[in-house]
Amino acid sequence: IMPFQNGVTNVVATSGTALTLRQIEVLKKYTDTAIMVFDSDQAGESASLRGLDILLENGMKVKIATLPEGDDPDSFVSREGRDAFYSVVENAKSLFDYKLDLLLDKMDKRDIGGVVDGMLPTIAKVSSVVIQSDYLRRLAEKLGIHEASLRVEMGKIKPDRAYRYEKPKEVSVSHSTTRSSEIHLLGLSIMSKGRFDAIEKALEPGDFRDETSRKIMSEIRKVFDSGDENSVNPGKLLGRMQDDERARSLIIQAMSQVDIITEPDKAMSDCIAYVKKENREDRLKELAVRLKQAQEKEDMTEMTDTLKMIDKIHKERVI
Repeated sequence: IMPFQNGVTNVVATSGTALTLRQIEVLKKYTDTAIMVFDSDQAGESASLRGLDILLENGMKVKIATLPEGDDPDSFVSREGRDAFYSVVENAKSLFDYKLDLLLDKMDKRDIGGVVDGMLPTIAKVSSVVIQSDYLRRLAEKLGIHEASLRVEMGKIKPDRAYRYEKPKEVSVSHSTTRSSEIHLLGLSIMSKGRFDAIEKALEPGDFRDETSRKIMSEIRKVFDSGDENSVNPGKLLGRMQDDERARSLIIQAMSQVDIITEPDKAMSDCIAYVKKENREDRLKELAVRLKQAQEKEDMTEMTDTLKMIDKIHKERVI
């Protein structure tokens, strides 16, 4: 109330409660950036940052502003005025920089494992793959370690169960039809023209069971055909899919997964083999149903043709 009375109008108080998804949705109507104002006691506690991950998960930028020791927004604005408060806000650090500095101050730079363990869960919550990659690069440079090792550790991150909020599970029913192998292949295709060509050579368009995956692969081919790029700009690809939310969601998921792959060529070979294996198994199941129906109808011609197709597939599997 006191900051508002002094002209700081875009301000809300959390009143000590955890942020909820509904509150985030309201905030996002007005801004894409949230600046959290901490007093000096909160500023030294990494636990104070944990509840802010929900902002990152929902695509918001998060910054931290710290007030002088002994002050809260009420006392500081009452004594120093609005301009001084805005000066504190303008000097706010990003959540990444703030938390990294806090951990380095507490643990010492030599405790690389402790700093990494503290930073990766927060980086994993960032919804933008591009920003996530930039954070990993900067963390690697700061600690003097290889970025690839951070990406391996990132793949081990499990959901943080330390706090929960009423975020509904955003899963499209149709997404359940998309195999993880297909999603990985989409990501690998986006990141490398060479791997896209190899995937396109190894698989027919129809080998992708999911219709949206086929559509995305077709768009990737158009991008590569239109220039000399060695990789597809994810933002450009998302722009081509601006009227297809499911395709956009699948692209983001593919980029997120490929970002932590440490052996892309092996992953590509494994995924291609898995897609082929599953397609053969699906085809055999279809033919088994067809054979049963032919037997019930006592259709000898149909039975013979179906058995020949089954035999051919089994021989292909042996080869």
